[in-house]
Amino acid sequence: MTHDSNNAVDFFGAARRELPPLFARKQAAKLLPGLWVAGSIRNAIQQGRGPAHQRSGRRIVLERDSFLKWLLEKPSA
Repeated sequence: MTHDSNNAVDFFGAARRELPPLFARKQAAKLLPGLWVAGSIRNAIQQGRGPAHQRSGRRIVLERDSFLKWLLEKPSA
């Protein structure tokens, strides 16, 4: 495992501990500052390339493990 791989493991481990099992897009943006903004997650979902999600009324709810898997698999732009 390279140093970069260790950083990724540390990041995803910390994110798994910090994020609740279910959370809103805005909560992800607050918990992962500088990585995502709520609008970017919304746009990705609307374009069919976002993380798995559920709707609760007007609110989009993300599942922690699915969201982290999506982040891990998402190609960097």
